[in-house]
Amino acid sequence: MASAHAPRLTEMIDLRHALAKLEKLIDWEFFETEWASFFPATTGRPAPSPRLVAGLLSLQHAYRLSDDAVVARWVENPYDQHFTGETFFQHRLPVDPSCLTRWRLPEALEQVAILTGRPPDLAVVDRGYRGHGVSTTKVLISGKRRGLTPKLKTLLRRRSAIEPEIGHMKTDGRLSRCPLKGTFGDAVFAVLCGCGHNIRKILARLRALLSLILAALCAAATDRIRPANC
Repeated sequence: MASAHAPRLTEMIDLRHALAKLEKLIDWEFFETEWASFFPATTGRPAPSPRLVAGLLSLQHAYRLSDDAVVARWVENPYDQHFTGETFFQHRLPVDPSCLTRWRLPEALEQVAILTGRPPDLAVVDRGYRGHGVSTTKVLISGKRRGLTPKLKTLLRRRSAIEPEIGHMKTDGRLSRCPLKGTFGDAVFAVLCGCGHNIRKILARLRALLSLILAALCAAATDRIRPANC
């Protein structure tokens, strides 16, 4: 709880700072309205506000921070707190870092619905998404064993094979941050990253094949010029 005599964040920060300016430009009511249904707080501990989560996710992407890092930075940074809607400086963690993972799944499914025109029927995710709270899409969590049909087992194996490819595309193919504008730019950039990744794999296979051919030619040439044993 903030003291009655505690200064407001607006009195502590430079309102000319980039985050202070950006905070005024974002339509935070949109997140409050659109994300309120993601985690309705009907039982147990109340869910964090959509404004707070949207702000933390924005900071995370802007500064390329992990879940733990963005929450730890928030506690120390009055600009981050002002950006996420706080009035007074807070000294405790706003949410558990694992909470951000659960919020990302509804956000990702919403983006899929925007790009494809309909919500997905099935999402295959890792164990970090347990407690996701999604009811409109069937969510299959890796590591689950009970009640799996052969088709679902195949999907889990496919996801296990795809996950390393996505990691390489993020680090080597610039998939982690899209420079193109709008949802159409997001879709085009994902396709371009996939094409670039496939081209890199093809070139790597060709280099390996060329090395084998050169090695075979060198071996054949060495055998040809080697004098025969008497």
